[in-house]
Parts: sequence; structure tokens; C-alpha cells
Amino acid sequence: MDRVEKSVDLAVIGGGAAGLMAAVQAGRAARERGARFTVLVVDGATTIGAKILVAGGGRCNVTHDVVDETAFAGSTPPAIRKVLRRFDVDQTTRFFAAEGVALKREETGKLFPTTDSIFPTFIVERMSPPGHDGIYVEPFSGGNPFG
Repeated sequence: MDRVEKSVDLAVIGGGAAGLMAAVQAGRAARERGARFTVLVVDGATTIGAKILVAGGGRCNVTHDVVDETAFAGSTPPAIRKVLRRFDVDQTTRFFAAEGVALKREETGKLFPTTDSIFPTFIVERMSPPGHDGIYVEPFSGGNPFG
């Protein structure tokens, strides 16, 4: 990849679900304060959010109707509970509803977009054209994207 020649306020490394959510939330928070803010998402995949397509067999499993710390590994239960309180299932479903993505609950408790794909209604609209909402996505294939 060539050196990135744009000035940005925030660089998010990784364009999976967490990286894209971080980019969207950072841009939204800045806009709510009336600030101009640009976010660069750098990812190894050539397709925006390619890793998200794996969730739910390509249907983009958004969350589960009941989520608690027992479903996660990698940190302590109190730390996981703290994170889950910051953006719980109800907040997650409201976030997607505000973006025009209706969710459906399946028998397993998993929540999916009613369209069975999140891409047409959310991610592509947020990220295209390049720079829409101050968010830029750069595919990254190795080396240092910042020079």
C-alpha cells in the first residue's frame, strides 16, 4: 500500500466489527459536538467489513438476546461486565434501529438483520462514497501505511 496522504484525527487499525463500530461512534461523537473529525480505518481485507460476513454464516449475526460475561474469554468477569454495561443488548438494538437496520430474533436467541445482511443497509452506506461521514477505509496489505 502506498503511504496514506491524508490528514486524519483518528486512525483505527482493523476494519472488523469492533473497528468499524469505533470509527462510527467516534465520528458520531465529534459531529454531536459540532466538530469536523476524520477517521481512517486501516484493514488488511480488500472488502469493507469482510470479517463481519463470516458472522452467522454470512448473514451478519449482530448479537444475542441475552449477553453476559460467561460468554466471553480473555479478561476478568468484572471487566467484561463493565464493558457490557456500557453498550448492552438494548443499546445495541436501538443503535441498529436508528441506522435503519431492523433486527429479528431467531430460536437460538441470535439477533440478525431482517434482511439477513447488514451490508446493503448499514456498512456500505456509512462508508461510501469514500469519506462519507468523515470515515475513510483503506485496504492494507503490509508494510507501514503511515510511511
